[in-house]
Amino acid sequence: HVFEMSTMTEKNFMDQGESDLKNNNLKFAFECFQKAYKVASRKGKVEKVVVSLQRMGHVRRLQVEQGTHIKTRVQRCIDGAIMIAMAIETGERCTFPNRAQREELVGDLQFLGAEFFAGVTDFPLAEMQKATDQFMNAIDNSPLIEDASWSWVMFSCYMSHIKLYQVA
Repeated sequence: HVFEMSTMTEKNFMDQGESDLKNNNLKFAFECFQKAYKVASRKGKVEKVVVSLQRMGHVRRLQVEQGTHIKTRVQRCIDGAIMIAMAIETGERCTFPNRAQREELVGDLQFLGAEFFAGVTDFPLAEMQKATDQFMNAIDNSPLIEDASWSWVMFSCYMSHIKLYQVA
């Protein structure tokens, strides 16, 4: 594994991940993007870290779209939200990503938020509260973001959160 990581670059892993993504091999695409993230992190390539986090979050979104088991979908929503929020926050520090990439990140996060709250409503109360706390912590860790689209994500998630607890 160490030898593989030292000989492969994040570009190789990203290219392989994109290829797997096109072939709908989501599990392998995620693993390749994860390896790209590890290599980029180790080498201090911030822009590559952001891109690999964004792609991992996007794969989680696709897995949520295709998933059927509600608990797995909810957990993938949380995982994807963590990765996307990290990508946005890290990207803000280095004026990256560009506008199109930001829109994709925010779109993925909005989708994950909607799917999360749709799925968690069927959970028992204690499980619902735990999952909701995890999701809200995942998206609320980005104080550096001053963007209208991000504010809309936060507002819609908080409103869903409030409605969820009113119902419970």
